[in-house]
Amino acid sequence: MKHIFVIDLGEGESTQPLSFLGQSVELRRVGCGGDVAVARELIAREDGRADVIALDGLPARVRLGPVSRPHHHTTEPDRAGGCQRSGSSDSRFEIT
Repeated sequence: MKHIFVIDLGEGESTQPLSFLGQSVELRRVGCGGDVAVARELIAREDGRADVIALDGLPARVRLGPVSRPHHHTTEPDRAGGCQRSGSSDSRFEIT
């Protein structure tokens, strides 16, 4: 069984069994309450245990009027466990 661990900005947690392309998958979501230090701890704890660690709800860039900058918290979790950004279009969220 594959294990996907999702860290989001909210609260609480849930676990959901899924089937994807004939494979059994467990999707576990845990909220960090908007605390980047908690997210970093969760990444470190799950590194090597989960097949995938995903971050949900944290914008890669902050946009204020005509100015767009990398969100300073999006670079911090990368250092927590040697994470790599997927480069998918899902990582291009903006706050307007």
